[in-house]
Amino acid sequence: MAEPTDRSPNPSPDFLRVRGARVHNLRDLDVDLPHRALVVVTGVSGSGKSSLVHATVHAEAQRRHLQPLSAFTRQLVGGSLRPDVDSVTGVCASVAVGQARAATNPRSTVGTATDVHDYLRSLFAVLGSCDGSAGTPEMTARAFSFNSPAHACPACEGLGTALRGDPALVLDSPSRSLREGVLRPWRDRRAAVEHELSLRFAESLGADPDLPWSSLEAGVRHRLLYERGAELRAELTIRGRTTVRDTRFVGVLPWLEACLRDASGEAARARATAFMGVSTCPDCRGGRLSPAQLSVRVAGQGIADVCRMEITEALAWADDLAAAAAGDPRAALGAAEVRDRLDDLVRVGVGYLTLDRPVPTLSGGEAQRVRLATHLGMGVFGLMYVFDEPSTGLHPRDTGRLLDALRSLRDQGNSVLVVEHDLDVIAAADWVVEVGPGPGVHGGRLVHAGPVAGLAAAEGSVTAPYLSAPGGAGTALRGEEDGAWRFAEFTGAEGNNLRSVSVRFPLGAMTCVTGVSGSGKSSLVAHVLEPALAAAAGRDDRPAPRCASVSGLAGVTGLVAVGQAPIGRTPRSNAATYMGVFDRLRKMFAATPEAAEAGLGAGDFSFNNAGGRCAACEGAGVVQVEMFFLPDVELPCETCGGARFSEAPLRPRVRGLNIAEVLGLTAERAAEVFSDVKGVGAPLRALVDVGLGYLLLGQSATTLSGGEAQRLKLARELAGDAVPGTAYLLDEPTHGLHAADVARLNSVLRRLVDRGGTVVAVTHHPAVMAAADWIVELGEEGGAGGGKVVAQGVPARVAGQDTHTGRVLARWV
Repeated sequence: MAEPTDRSPNPSPDFLRVRGARVHNLRDLDVDLPHRALVVVTGVSGSGKSSLVHATVHAEAQRRHLQPLSAFTRQLVGGSLRPDVDSVTGVCASVAVGQARAATNPRSTVGTATDVHDYLRSLFAVLGSCDGSAGTPEMTARAFSFNSPAHACPACEGLGTALRGDPALVLDSPSRSLREGVLRPWRDRRAAVEHELSLRFAESLGADPDLPWSSLEAGVRHRLLYERGAELRAELTIRGRTTVRDTRFVGVLPWLEACLRDASGEAARARATAFMGVSTCPDCRGGRLSPAQLSVRVAGQGIADVCRMEITEALAWADDLAAAAAGDPRAALGAAEVRDRLDDLVRVGVGYLTLDRPVPTLSGGEAQRVRLATHLGMGVFGLMYVFDEPSTGLHPRDTGRLLDALRSLRDQGNSVLVVEHDLDVIAAADWVVEVGPGPGVHGGRLVHAGPVAGLAAAEGSVTAPYLSAPGGAGTALRGEEDGAWRFAEFTGAEGNNLRSVSVRFPLGAMTCVTGVSGSGKSSLVAHVLEPALAAAAGRDDRPAPRCASVSGLAGVTGLVAVGQAPIGRTPRSNAATYMGVFDRLRKMFAATPEAAEAGLGAGDFSFNNAGGRCAACEGAGVVQVEMFFLPDVELPCETCGGARFSEAPLRPRVRGLNIAEVLGLTAERAAEVFSDVKGVGAPLRALVDVGLGYLLLGQSATTLSGGEAQRLKLARELAGDAVPGTAYLLDEPTHGLHAADVARLNSVLRRLVDRGGTVVAVTHHPAVMAAADWIVELGEEGGAGGGKVVAQGVPARVAGQDTHTGRVLARWV
């Protein structure tokens, strides 16, 4: 057969070329991205990285890929519109591997998401054996699926777990009495009837509801917790009214379970969940399958036993099975498939996970790395893989594993396009693109595109100085404890993989909790530190801390958890409303002579008010046009031109601007215009201080990233009055931040400490750890190999220890 000839002068282009990109803040950006290379796109937060990579390159690749399909099919799969760009050439099929945790079904596990469980089911169906003591199992692959009603555990319906009220979470200090609210769920005013009934029930048993819980008889305590329904005639005083009635008393734990079963009470279920613990199903012991299927063994293990193993342990089991089955083609092939997929999971740094870990419980970074492992095993070439900060949640120790995985995709003949800030990932790239130089209106331009070595000569590069000196010139770590510090001390901390940990945190200082993925950081902060701080601050809406003892929290006056949850769920929520400046601005407009003459009040300058907003778009500024065979399109409202207001509120002007123009200002520009206005200038300057000066005042909260939402919350704290004794808890505050933004973040966190606050951040970022006063490192490894404090102290002391974090800090400086 004759060799095929190329009909195209360039059948496999070397570059993907973008010309005239104008999506969001991109300014007619031209850039070339090499194929079959590891390309990293970086730049400060808000510079236009995602606009280039996701909204332009990936969106256009997806559009082209779907274009040959019928209009009806494109409607079903959700085809995209053409991005605002002159041209994109050299396009190949694109796959986005993001951090979204799409699965919300608890039946979705790491094993099912990576197909490992499917291969395990086939292995057990072909090779399994049992003694028949639990019945005769069906030996088919489907019979080992916990999604099969015929073979799943009938008690838990294949979930393996059940929510049960946890006495440790329900009970407050044993020195509290019933009347004082020792039963936490009934301290809520919405449970006033249940609280009153508990007092009457205790009295009916001859117990004094004013005695401390620890002084009540064990039988009384047990019935208050577990009673399923006791007849009770009680005189109740609820909201000032006294009634006498016959009723039944239900203990607090059965009451919590009833709240979960109440299909009409979402709020009640949410409140109840805070006091529930996940208990293993007693019938299947977490195995999810029927007794007959659980009795099947391969190489001495049941399928549930393998799924309960950490992935590193399961890999060893698969290796042994493959070696033992070398002469059996069926076993060898199945074992090899399982082994290869498990090995990919270990390569991307999630070997501490178990195969039965529900996908909804994974962090965004863990979910992305699990997807990356799935793609590693596919062995395809010619694709473009798009990643969004794959280093999120990774300790620097594990960055090398991530880079090996990304290079493996590249070496298979694929293009790998990564939005990233991690300096190690940037330095390892084949090609670096920096967008900037600043955020928002100050960005959107190409600063550099080429090999890493050329970045140092790029004019305006914000990244180059950090690559040449990551720690900064003359970086020094705190070398000794501050004699003025008081310490909060915890002993016997438990929860998930924590192993009776003893740890201390300095008050009035900045602490970083760090360690490799799965080492127990979130467990320590969420289950021990946060509830203890909440109790010290006088809040009674949290379960008790999971530890043997707590001391040293006197003086804690408040608790602020600064997470990455969205600040608003509707497009009408924005930076101006969240920071509290919109009300003040509306009053300024209402006080103008033009507003008084037209009879306009402050409410008329709100796009949420029917009196002032545009009636055509109801204050949205856009109208949605339904396209039958295309995605719905949002177009500017023809009536108001996108201003969101009717004509009358747009006439009054403050400092030369109408209300719509004010909402169109960036926070940076608005801080200049209203610098002297009380209640406006300071909050806007706080936005600039946290690096959000590029945000538009009227920008919808739904468009903000998790990192932007977290910094917006920090800005609101900075803008408020200082309250000494406030504790601030932050979870991965560097997510989405360039090295330059991290330096700004450190300054903000230090300001909170200088105001008398205590800052505790869960983070892996070396720059934040280097700027801290105190470090708590958990580990040494993740999963079963973690849950211990391997180092704690001032950064210089930790840097001198042979731990993962100690070695990173030693290199950093």
